[in-house]
Amino acid sequence: MSLVQKAQRLLVGIPFLLALSACASGSQNTTFNDFIRGAGNYKRRLAYPMIFGPHSNKGAQEHILSLLWAEAPNPDHRLVYNNWKIQAEETSAPAVSHDGVHVFVGGADQRLACLEARSGKNVWTRTLQGRIAGTPYQGSVKKTPPKASDTKTPSKGPVKPSPSDEDILFVGTTSGMIYALHKETGKTKWKYQAEGEVLSNMDFLKGSKEHSPTLFVTTGNDQLYALHAEDGKLLWRHKHESTGEVTLSVRGQSPPTVHEDKVYTGFSDGTIAAFQTGDGSVVWQKSLRERDRFMDVDSALVVRGAYIYAVSYNTGLHALRLKDGTKLWSYKMQGANHPTFHEDKLYISNSEGRVACLFSLSGNKVWERRYKHAGAFSPIHVTPSYLFLSGNRSGLYVLHRATGHVSQILQTSRGISSPPVTYGQRLFVFANSGYIFAFSMGLERRVHFSIDQ
Repeated sequence: MSLVQKAQRLLVGIPFLLALSACASGSQNTTFNDFIRGAGNYKRRLAYPMIFGPHSNKGAQEHILSLLWAEAPNPDHRLVYNNWKIQAEETSAPAVSHDGVHVFVGGADQRLACLEARSGKNVWTRTLQGRIAGTPYQGSVKKTPPKASDTKTPSKGPVKPSPSDEDILFVGTTSGMIYALHKETGKTKWKYQAEGEVLSNMDFLKGSKEHSPTLFVTTGNDQLYALHAEDGKLLWRHKHESTGEVTLSVRGQSPPTVHEDKVYTGFSDGTIAAFQTGDGSVVWQKSLRERDRFMDVDSALVVRGAYIYAVSYNTGLHALRLKDGTKLWSYKMQGANHPTFHEDKLYISNSEGRVACLFSLSGNKVWERRYKHAGAFSPIHVTPSYLFLSGNRSGLYVLHRATGHVSQILQTSRGISSPPVTYGQRLFVFANSGYIFAFSMGLERRVHFSIDQ
């Protein structure tokens, strides 16, 4: 065999060896033989959930996360590279059920899936009208009483009263369709057609004596919707009129943020506004515009005490007074995500691979670092010891909270755009390859690769 042939054979085998080394630490009891058997086809192997770690070319890393399972809700993702198609980035973060039993995730393939959190096994899948860009939202509404024709009298035993509330999954799509789905089955409770794309997360106001349960949704054409969560009827709608000429804007939309009796959101001309949840009347609005072409507010507004924190694409992070929107201080970081808080500090990342730690009250910098090969970072998930965030060119990053130094990098074949979420000692993330990864942050060791249906 010539030297060239040996080199070619070695290069073809590298992805499989890397995946095997990633799983070697862990595990037993898997369909790993299927993974090995399927690895003979080079093109198809590229679509598998490759993990490069827990070591990098910079030396040994801490072993913070351990892979439990990897599952593709849509099996067609595995063949995407066979046809050399360009796949869209997945921006929707997984949503873990309140009891930690299920994980809900939707993606660019227009499918919404419910998986078992412990194993990754599919419970149900729905195909919706339009791409899912935001995270599914879970809310409780009054249970719809059954129709008389559906009521059956049991032949024996007492009649058990049905629960008064039920958990509903709210999902928006790029076609402007908003769905309310039953969490157990994925069946539609109601749906509403909005006028613009739903590109961000939604927020929910629980029902009370004064207010009905309300779902708040923003769309890509600068509209804020308030829908009755039980039947999907429109309660009110606000169409924002731009305060000036908007030459260009980044595709995206600031999600609504509910706090007490007000809802806050941002718009494409750099304006943020506060509305009364009951009737949609404007409480105050402020502009973050500073003569920039990309001034739009696409990140979530975060309420923290008497402050509200907003991010404009070019002007960075702004801290404002919650009651009237008066600007208190700013921190320049282009293309930043919304901040995450822990104790007296906040943590913020951006589209250039930068992460910064600031004092939340003053905006003074504690540290800032750049990670050259990460690409665009997702928003940060913070724990007492670590920061977890995704890079769309690489994968999952684990940073020391106190210093920002890298603890662990888990690189995937196509990077990760959606932010990670945690439940207890588990971390879930939806990769651009179409796979959901479940990691353990504790002592649990069990790896499962789902290759064949």
